[in-house]
Amino acid sequence: MPTNINLENAVRRALDLNVKFYSDLTRLGVDYIRDISSALGDMRPEVGGESHERPREGARADAPAARVLVLDGAADSHAAAEFVITNHLSTVVSTHIVTTPFVDATGHVADVDLVFEPDEIELQPREQVVVRVKTRITDAMHPGASYRGELSVPDLGGAGIPVVVRRRRDAG
Repeated sequence: MPTNINLENAVRRALDLNVKFYSDLTRLGVDYIRDISSALGDMRPEVGGESHERPREGARADAPAARVLVLDGAADSHAAAEFVITNHLSTVVSTHIVTTPFVDATGHVADVDLVFEPDEIELQPREQVVVRVKTRITDAMHPGASYRGELSVPDLGGAGIPVVVRRRRDAG
């Protein structure tokens, strides 16, 4: 009889380990897909350009799909991203980028200083430029809070790009 009990316990432990293994594997897969989706979603949105994506149901047909530029990092670090500006006009455009204030969900305004490279832009008709945007993530930003604002290029008349600046939660 003791052999049957030992065998039964071994099978039960093996089944428990199997369930734990597949549960952990599924959780890892979900985290991986979430990270990949986030990385792909943050790829170079275009300002003043045409969208080749189908509009969401209920959206205006001429409205480009909204993309979000995310700048996040640990306190006292720098965050950077890139986006593309396209001149779809038939004239040369000499312009700069403007931003709105950055506000979290509770209404707290963060002192966000975005630095653009290049900061002055001159584009021939149909010309594009990749712009790099950088900011410092400060201790004054609440950990985990998303400060939302927008950047735009007024002289090109395109839709603005929503921007989220976020200080990561401290690990630990």
